[in-house]
Amino acid sequence: AKVEVDVVFVTDCSDYQEWLAQAFLMQWRLVGPHAARLTRLLACDAADPRLPRALNATTGNANTRSGGTTDNVEVFVLPELNGKDEDRYLCNNRPRGLRRWLKARPPRSERHWIALLDPDMLVLRPFDPSLPWRIAAKGTIGAANATT
Repeated sequence: AKVEVDVVFVTDCSDYQEWLAQAFLMQWRLVGPHAARLTRLLACDAADPRLPRALNATTGNANTRSGGTTDNVEVFVLPELNGKDEDRYLCNNRPRGLRRWLKARPPRSERHWIALLDPDMLVLRPFDPSLPWRIAAKGTIGAANATT
């Protein structure tokens, strides 16, 4: 049976995270096309003045909100989820954002996989779910039949 893959990465609206996201997206588009859907979980309050810039840079359309897509890239906008005051923790956007995204877009079957990447990663070849994948092969991560 065919495997369906969603590739997800999480950022906020900070300048640093936006820079990482743009490098990630440029590389994603450069090595594509991909047989996987890419989703950016963007933790940014609606009133944040940086939100339109992040949306436009990701999709080419500053009016895009959750569910907006372009070239198989989706943006799922979330409020800032790091918390306030004593509940503040800088890493909360990722687990809390993933929980909200998975609730809104649950896996459709056991053959629907989620690949969670970080914005500071670079994709070096297209994602192709038709290739056999495994967690580790001789100390490496990647497709079972991939060559170096």
